[in-house]
Amino acid sequence: MYSLILLLHSWGRWLVLILLAMLGLKAYQCWMKKRGWGRHDHLFRIITLGVFDFQFLLGLLLYFFYSPIVKVALQPDVDMMADPHLRFFALEHFFAMSIALIVLHIGGWMSKRTSDPQIIGRRLTLSIIFTLLIVLVSIPWPFFPYGRTLFRFG
Repeated sequence: MYSLILLLHSWGRWLVLILLAMLGLKAYQCWMKKRGWGRHDHLFRIITLGVFDFQFLLGLLLYFFYSPIVKVALQPDVDMMADPHLRFFALEHFFAMSIALIVLHIGGWMSKRTSDPQIIGRRLTLSIIFTLLIVLVSIPWPFFPYGRTLFRFG
């Protein structure tokens, strides 16, 4: 079960990044008055948030039930803060992605509070930029000491 969830979580990051970038582009165009904000855009925002939520749920399953790294890091006799690998997966990644999720949901919630397409676009664009920045620095890229491969196949 661990391998399957880890595989889904690893590939899910690409889907999340692509959807966030596409939604950010739509919101930016709306903000700059190059297009309106319609029902399909609203549906795309809901789908993007849902995919992000599912990705976060997979991460929670790994964190609380399946990840051997987190299990080791959270043992009382282990100095998690001294090991960048343990610290990243047990602390930094979890909290940064939690903040990214909150920022994205607040932006979505605030964008629903108005019917002005420009304000919707501005609020969504800014929340997506902040979310993407947090997500991009919180992914275990291969060039980090705790990095993972770009594409997991098993």
